[in-house]
Amino acid sequence: MSREQWRDLLEAIGFFVLIASLIFVGLFVLLETIVFGVLYWSTVLLYERHTNSSIESQAITLQVQASGLAPAEIAAIVTRLCNDEPGEFDEYLLASHDYTFIAGNLTTWPAG
Repeated sequence: MSREQWRDLLEAIGFFVLIASLIFVGLFVLLETIVFGVLYWSTVLLYERHTNSSIESQAITLQVQASGLAPAEIAAIVTRLCNDEPGEFDEYLLASHDYTFIAGNLTTWPAG
């Protein structure tokens, strides 16, 4: 092979390596995006499940404590819960059937 043919061959190989590198980087970025997307999505779902189960557990506990009590006694329980040590889920709103405030640390319905 002549010197020009070797140079052409090396240029072709260099171009091939450049294209292969760009394809590799593109695939790597795509796979990283997919992995981090799945990780984020599963974390959000896990946190949402944990939050919902905690709220449901507190609601059941409050329902058991309030069964057979007068509305003023239920309001006292909700007020006591609001004054306890602040926790992760410490927002309460006890309302009447017509959605008027009775007790709690939220005075209006949340938007949404």
